[in-house]
Amino acid sequence: MEDSIENFYKKLDGCSARSLSRIEYAFYLAISLEGLCKNFFEYLPNTDIRNKLLRHIKNRGQSGDSNIPSWFLERLLSEFSSSEGRRRISLGTAIKELCHYFSSDNLREFFRWQIFSEGISDRKRAYHIAEMCYCDNVEDLLVKAWKEFGDEGSVSILVKVGSTGKVVDLFKEIWNSNSIKFYIKNQALKRVACFDFSRVSFMEEESPVSYLSACVAARKDISDDFIIDVARSATSINDLGYVVWCTGKLAKRNVLDRLVDEIEAIESKLPVEYWEPEFYGIT
Repeated sequence: MEDSIENFYKKLDGCSARSLSRIEYAFYLAISLEGLCKNFFEYLPNTDIRNKLLRHIKNRGQSGDSNIPSWFLERLLSEFSSSEGRRRISLGTAIKELCHYFSSDNLREFFRWQIFSEGISDRKRAYHIAEMCYCDNVEDLLVKAWKEFGDEGSVSILVKVGSTGKVVDLFKEIWNSNSIKFYIKNQALKRVACFDFSRVSFMEEESPVSYLSACVAARKDISDDFIIDVARSATSINDLGYVVWCTGKLAKRNVLDRLVDEIEAIESKLPVEYWEPEFYGIT
């Protein structure tokens, strides 16, 4: 049956049965794992069949009923290293999908092959597996890649699992970058604030709402008047809501009492967002 994929699809040609997709799925279930792996390379240029084979190989590995053959994993790496174009992309995708079955050393090799590629799809695959093979060398390469390409993916990994010292050194550069999503910047902010609060002190004037977030993360006390001033200067209902949340996390009940007296006046200066009932005239 392992050599009958082409014949199977010829037989399905013109069939319009409602259970056709179930028959097709069952056909792959009937192929041994060894057969799925052998056919993967034979049908590599055929996107549809290749993806179905890969999905079933991955499912078999996850089920624990059988082990993905070592020769298959070795061949994926070997062919990827010497391939170009669409073939390289297809093999790289397979390695990414099956990354849990490779050793850390193999993943680091796969990482190094791609991290400085001009192709963003290569670099994204490197970022995808970086956490699984993280070490000092991988960290250094991620920093160099960030300096060279400015990809959010490299910073995301550094902020999540990188050494605190490295995140501290890069923090201001990360914070000032326009290419990095705010939630990643905020993760970096919290790590840095807990390690060395002086590194985020510049934000007290530059970004007071985020400074409050740093105070919460580092459990640092701050004056009541500062919080009130930040609330009064909020430019959106979301920012105001976050200031209120920080106030609660900092256990500033007296500030909350003061905000209750002022909250309506503060809100009156803020634009109504589309998700608020007031936007539609509903109160």
